[in-house]
Amino acid sequence: MMMKHKYTLSGAGSVFNLAGASTRPVKIGDASDDIRALRSDWGIVGNEIRKATVAVKSSPAPKATRKNASRPSR
Repeated sequence: MMMKHKYTLSGAGSVFNLAGASTRPVKIGDASDDIRALRSDWGIVGNEIRKATVAVKSSPAPKATRKNASRPSR
């Protein structure tokens, strides 16, 4: 029960910023962990872009009809 009050007071204090900056220590990980995570994230992004590029290149281009080809686009 006492811990519940501690967390409630801590939360209320953070809302009103009664204690100023956070008193919790910030865990700073190894830079190599960040590099690995970024490499993985950007690898996923690159794979998605490659898949989309292949899909666009392999899809047939829409054929222009004679009616639409002579009319200027708006």
